[in-house]
Amino acid sequence: MLPAVSTLRLHAKARRWNDLLAFGIGFALAVIYHVVHMMPGGIAEASLWGVSGATWRTLDILWAQGLLARTFGHVVGVHRPSLATFANLAFPAGVLVMSKTFEVFTLGIASKILSIVVFLTLVAKLSLEGRESMPQYDATRGRAALVCFALGLMCFPLPELVPEMYWLFHSLWHIFMAAGIFEVYLELSSVEGLKKPIWLPAHMVKIS
Repeated sequence: MLPAVSTLRLHAKARRWNDLLAFGIGFALAVIYHVVHMMPGGIAEASLWGVSGATWRTLDILWAQGLLARTFGHVVGVHRPSLATFANLAFPAGVLVMSKTFEVFTLGIASKILSIVVFLTLVAKLSLEGRESMPQYDATRGRAALVCFALGLMCFPLPELVPEMYWLFHSLWHIFMAAGIFEVYLELSSVEGLKKPIWLPAHMVKIS
C-alpha cells in the first residue's frame, strides 16, 4: 500500500487534483476488491453493498487499465488537448463500444484495447508533437520505473498459473506497478521537500 498511498500524497502536494481523484477511486476499488476477495466463499460467492464480487473485480481491473492509459500519456508527455483527450477517454470508450458489440466481453479483450490505445498514443505523440518533445528522465529513475513495471508484468499472470499463491503474486503485481508509477510521477512533478525514493536494490538501477 505504501507506493499507492505515496502516489496519492504526491498528487495532493503537486495539486494534481484530477490525478488525485482518478487514482483515489482506483485505490478505493482495489481495497474493496481485496476485501471482497477475502470474504468466506471467495470472490464467486461474495457480495458487498449489493454488488457481486465478480463485478467489483471487473471494475477494479478496468479502472486500473484506464489509469495505465492515462499514465502512459503523462509518461510520453502529451501536450495537445486532442492527444490528452485520446489518452484519457479512448480506453473507456473502446470498452463501452466493444462490450456492446460482443455478446461476451472478457478482460482479455479489454487488455487488447489498452494495448492498442497505448500504441496509438505513442504513434500520435511522435507524429504530431515530435520525438524532441518527449520528457527527459533521470537515467537512474527511468530505469527504476522500467524495472518496476517489468517485475509487475512478470507477476501479473502468475496468480492464474499458481492459484494457491494468488495472494502473494497479486500483491507483488500491485506493489511493483504502484512503485513504478510513483517513480514516474516523482520525475514529472516538482514538489519541494518531498523525498524521492527508489524502492529497488542499487545494482538493479545502476547505470554503467
